[in-house]
Amino acid sequence: VPSTSTAALDCLLEALDAGAVPLLSRILSAKIEFHEQDKAIGDVTMKIHACRLLAAMFGIANNGSRADLGWTRLYDAVESDARDRSTIMTVTIMLLQSTAKHVQHYTRQDLPLVELVEASLMAVGSICGSSTGCFVDGVKRPQLLSSLDFLASTEDDPSGRTEDACGFACSNLFNDTSMPSMLVGAFGENCVRPSIRLALAVTLNGPFDVHPKLATSGILIPFSDILQSALVAGDRFAFSASLAILRYCGAYVVADSGDKGGLLASVKQSIKTASALLKIPEISDADAVSLSQLRQLKVECIFALEALSTNASLWDSISTHSLPGLSIYLTSNSDWDEGDAHRCDTLCAALRTIQRVVVLRTHAISAAFCGMGTPLAKLIRGKKESREDTTGGIGTMKAKRRIAKKDAEKREPRSKEDDVQCVALEVL
Repeated sequence: VPSTSTAALDCLLEALDAGAVPLLSRILSAKIEFHEQDKAIGDVTMKIHACRLLAAMFGIANNGSRADLGWTRLYDAVESDARDRSTIMTVTIMLLQSTAKHVQHYTRQDLPLVELVEASLMAVGSICGSSTGCFVDGVKRPQLLSSLDFLASTEDDPSGRTEDACGFACSNLFNDTSMPSMLVGAFGENCVRPSIRLALAVTLNGPFDVHPKLATSGILIPFSDILQSALVAGDRFAFSASLAILRYCGAYVVADSGDKGGLLASVKQSIKTASALLKIPEISDADAVSLSQLRQLKVECIFALEALSTNASLWDSISTHSLPGLSIYLTSNSDWDEGDAHRCDTLCAALRTIQRVVVLRTHAISAAFCGMGTPLAKLIRGKKESREDTTGGIGTMKAKRRIAKKDAEKREPRSKEDDVQCVALEVL
């Protein structure tokens, strides 16, 4: 697939004009004749290439706005093809489900079924809204986005097509042990990252009711291990994706998890891992790129901890592991400017995490022992005043003051819950 967005869109439109959707739908919905080896190999190989093409097509369409030509044309073709049969989205999800089950019982090694699982994982991930459906060098390696893209809010889909696909995928793919097995590498190492990508797409783009379903499906247990391994290995994609999934789903984990008793323990282990990153010092003379990435990862950890702090079952772990790291972070970021909305949001997220936890007396004592009072006092007094440029004449200075005043009037006032000084004062 061409790297530029214009060339990729041209390829997508050419494929749609050539009738790619109905052709791929027929290929993916055709049965595999397992009793004839030569025909079975051909059927599986055709499905692999069909899934890869489908992953690229939906990936290109998702890379732009929902009102873009590519996205509109693709879903028009999908709906037109689905008049007399199931949509290609449903067919692909069912193909992944059936293939995953067949791999677990098919003992012969003469069919590339694992490759079909990998390709269908990429296709379903793109169908569920991931914009990373294209392939580098035309082979297996997926082109993945940065952690900033994973934590950004998803664009609304007025038609609800992506939400419906995510809901259907959640109901059919996350109800058994197949997805957790893929995440731990039971289907091969090449299926791990596409599995993470699919779980992330369902989490970010699905309806809100998928979060408690994912939380109780058992996938958070392997994600805890993935998070820790990614931090050690420096794998930012795996770390940020795992953290985002834990952020949105971890709040629904409860102590009485039934037969998945290790679920709560795994989320607590994830809190310990994320909290350890907050304690990493920011060396001023370090590489600028590495320092920027470290700061961004700390921001992701803080927002994840804030979401997890809404679950009272996790307060003990947050109090033990997160409060010292949050104290260190707030101390080093105690100077803030009201005009820097991103920084203020991050500081408020950290403060709200502390605010929820210290409701219990034992946790308040823990916060006091880790020196939380000092950064709170610094935050209350650390608001930076807008600096005036003294260059130029008196008239120029007055004009700049008027402009600054107008900018302040245009800026929407922050609510009490989002005001750094107010929240810090309440926590103190």
